[in-house]
Amino acid sequence: MDQKFDLLSMDVMFPPGKLLGQDTMPIKAGMKLLEMIRLGKIKNCDANINVIILTAVINYEIENEIKKLGISAYLKKPIGFSEIIETFKKLK
Repeated sequence: MDQKFDLLSMDVMFPPGKLLGQDTMPIKAGMKLLEMIRLGKIKNCDANINVIILTAVINYEIENEIKKLGISAYLKKPIGFSEIIETFKKLK
């Protein structure tokens, strides 16, 4: 069964794994994944999917680069649950 998702919520930093390659630094894994999504390189993932970044990483260079890739929101932890839910609702 194929499912289509309207929204992706992801962090900026995570272990890159096999898909992104071991040469990718964890701090840049989210940016590389988002680049691949936007270029249509992720199977069964719409290149124009709404993306919400939810992260505790404070790195303005990474933040600016990710924002250039077209995201719906960039939320920084700590953040209240109600603010997260409101952000998701706005994208309905």
